[in-house]
Amino acid sequence: MPDEHPVPDIYSDRFNVNTDPFGVHFVLSRANPPPKQGAENVAILRFSLQNWKVILMTGRKQLREHETKAGSPIHLPKDVLEALKLTEADW
Repeated sequence: MPDEHPVPDIYSDRFNVNTDPFGVHFVLSRANPPPKQGAENVAILRFSLQNWKVILMTGRKQLREHETKAGSPIHLPKDVLEALKLTEADW
């Protein structure tokens, strides 16, 4: 029986996260190719604060396990870390 509600396959190269006392809005975007500027939203995901925390904790655990198995950390470009005001210590 064919799936009546296929799961969308979404590509994103940008994101925005907004939190408030009621939850989290995680917006995925895709940069427009030249000559257009800006980005278009491709998905908006909404989570409770509790669910968001579990997602982040689970993702961090899985990435650390991957890095351990691969024997190599996943490196992020310095300019990306600086733009997001992050450091390797935040990991």
